[in-house]
Amino acid sequence: MTLRKRIPDVLAHIKANSEFTSHNACMLEIYEGNLKPYVLAVLQKTLSDNYFQKIKDRTIPINILRRVIDKLSKVYATSPQRTDANYQQFMDDYTKWLKLDERMGVADEYANMFKGYALEPYVHLGKPRLRVIPYDRFMVMSEDKVDPLNPTVFIKFMGKYTKYNGRGKKDCNYYYLYTDEEFLVVDADGDIVESEMGDTNGTNPVGRIPFIYGNRSRIDLIPQPDTDILQMTKMIPVILSDLSGVLMFSCFSIIYGIDIDSENMTMSPNAFWNFKSDPKSEKTPSIGTIKPDADIDVGVNFLASTFAFWLETKGVRVGSIGQLDQGNASSGIAKIIDEMDTFEIRKTNIQFFKNDESNLWILLKDMNNYWVKTKQLAYGIIGDNFEPSIEFDEPKPQVNRVEEVNLVVTQMQAGLLTKEIGLTQLYPDWTQEQLDAALKENVIEIAEEEYEQPKDVRAGVKESFYSKTPPQL
Repeated sequence: MTLRKRIPDVLAHIKANSEFTSHNACMLEIYEGNLKPYVLAVLQKTLSDNYFQKIKDRTIPINILRRVIDKLSKVYATSPQRTDANYQQFMDDYTKWLKLDERMGVADEYANMFKGYALEPYVHLGKPRLRVIPYDRFMVMSEDKVDPLNPTVFIKFMGKYTKYNGRGKKDCNYYYLYTDEEFLVVDADGDIVESEMGDTNGTNPVGRIPFIYGNRSRIDLIPQPDTDILQMTKMIPVILSDLSGVLMFSCFSIIYGIDIDSENMTMSPNAFWNFKSDPKSEKTPSIGTIKPDADIDVGVNFLASTFAFWLETKGVRVGSIGQLDQGNASSGIAKIIDEMDTFEIRKTNIQFFKNDESNLWILLKDMNNYWVKTKQLAYGIIGDNFEPSIEFDEPKPQVNRVEEVNLVVTQMQAGLLTKEIGLTQLYPDWTQEQLDAALKENVIEIAEEEYEQPKDVRAGVKESFYSKTPPQL
């Protein structure tokens, strides 16, 4: 069936998944910094209007989403080794032109937020570029009976255009549709937008879908969204805003009076109040105060514990956070994020990205040859003997620096490691000259008898050994 005949099915598919793309659009907006409107919306729904109006300007929109996603997205913190026996220069050139590590780092962020993303190579000003598309701006379909996770239709959301009809003009969403053989531009009404199709005549000149779809679901073509991420991102500032309101109202005592004439009772430092009772009453006038008492520390600890438990459910190991109170709440949340160990998540993500990037390089070969043949790019043709290899460094669990040093020193004392190997493990980025200089300085000065107290080995190591700064050459 041609793509033109499938237009109603495509539009129905877009509509059926509109809640998914809307959820992702909210996530992206918050990730880019616009959190406060979402916090205010929750507060307005859950509080009385009188109370909400008093505290709405005292909200605390602390955005944890960026810090958490940045912490999770470390696959490309170290560049992978990209090699090919026949076309190494091609891989080196495109890695540089595409700023591939930076772009794939963004893809890592989107994968952790949306569980999916798309990569689109294109040419701009005679140079190849790479666009990373968040999962609120595209959709995929599959008609593959054998592998339903294989996208056979790629739908790119292109925004709105002004459409003219017999009743005037209106703004209408439109979409680019791709299959291996066809290319079509259609709007939300099902009409073909001929002005956007150029001279393609409805055919795909590349001969394949010119996108890479990075899907993080193992069972669905379109992944189920992690709704807990959005909810936790909103609820942490909501709870903090609740505590802010409690704190505001607990700072002021409530003054009450019984059987008094309350005229001309003005609050001021030098005020003198003369109470009068009702002459017809036999009661004695009195005044008192009620000081609200709110346990802010309980709320802060609940917040921190919930945040830490949520991270644990995501496969992130969190160290000890200790006891938090209103004085160290912000530093406590920051400590939780700093001590996140994402080792297991990175191991899983590396396997996904190894596959995604391998597919990307095959697409880049096809796109390069198409651009060269259509004179969009001045470069050589890449042959079918192109077999790229992508190798990532093995991720390591997060280890405290002092513990790491003590472990290496203990192994050296036991004769299991040489000084050079120990230094190489602790400073993998050092050059040979820096290693030679450190060995010449005899950085490690540990007597044999000190081995009896391995827990105190730090006392026998120069301070510079714990530093990340290499010795001066």
